[in-house]
Amino acid sequence: MRRADRIFVCALASIFVLAVAALFLPEGLSRSESFAAQSAPASASQTPTNEALRAQLTSLRDSFVAEVKAAGFKPSIEPPQIVIDTPPAFGRYDSGSNLLHIASWNTLEPAGEARFTRLKTILNDPRSPEEIFEDSIHRWVFVHELSHWVQACQHKDDGERYAVEYGANRIAAAYWRLKDPAYMQSRTEHFRAIYNLIPNPLPGGESKETYFNANFATIAGTPAYSWFQAGMVVDVSAENPLPTFKQALQ
Repeated sequence: MRRADRIFVCALASIFVLAVAALFLPEGLSRSESFAAQSAPASASQTPTNEALRAQLTSLRDSFVAEVKAAGFKPSIEPPQIVIDTPPAFGRYDSGSNLLHIASWNTLEPAGEARFTRLKTILNDPRSPEEIFEDSIHRWVFVHELSHWVQACQHKDDGERYAVEYGANRIAAAYWRLKDPAYMQSRTEHFRAIYNLIPNPLPGGESKETYFNANFATIAGTPAYSWFQAGMVVDVSAENPLPTFKQALQ
């Protein structure tokens, strides 16, 4: 795959963040249609500075890499450098430059802040929009993008899009089950609620994999894409037996 094509695909894949934030749920959802806040651990009450955030994310990256190595894998690419900027979908791993771009609350535009304010209302979440952002973007999305780095190390990032995204979700879920099971449980419940709120976009009789692969470029950024990504997390969390982190990496 050419680098330009790879970057385009990675940019589309990173729209997964929007599923996390439920940004594409119908505008007309009423309070009666909202779902209760989950029991995810609250983030710090104050948004960290970019220096503190970089240290926080570097620690999480290093923990992830250490678990990859402890599982017996030798990454063929150095751990990605962290760039705190304004990626279109809040987070993106670029395998061409080996950079993991991640947003900070301090640099969000008003429209970005409004999305998390809306999410707070939909979830009836007692936390602040900043805390929801930190919990979603700097924990789940960051590790999901690190999972794409692992796939790049294994040359598994150029396959069919459903398999690539499912695999990244599977790795991220296994990591959080290992490091913070309560957080992973709250994420699963969060995604299950989103999955149940968005109408099923599949034409009758077509499989998730076939439809997602064939329509990846056109559904990115739509409620259908959010439905697929949320469903993947629900599915990986329902595997029996649940894979260990090492098994998820294989």
